[in-house]
Amino acid sequence: MRRNPALYRANITMLLLCTLSMYYLLVSPLVPYNFDVNSSGGMGLFIAAHQAMTIVVAAIGIRLNVLADRDVQLTRETFRRMRRRGRRY
Repeated sequence: MRRNPALYRANITMLLLCTLSMYYLLVSPLVPYNFDVNSSGGMGLFIAAHQAMTIVVAAIGIRLNVLADRDVQLTRETFRRMRRRGRRY
């Protein structure tokens, strides 16, 4: 199967977008926790939270990019069938 270079670029862009979004979300006043970045524990907690949130959101975004590349129309019914079958689509 030949890889689509446009899909590769879209996935890299999605990863960068999710990384920046999660950073700005964590430093914004929307998150009620203040990370003490002057200590190693606070910086480690910030980095761990940032990486965990980025991985989750980027995985969802990349999955949606792949489905869009395959011209899959995602509706409630197709989403239920996809979840029952176990990610084969």
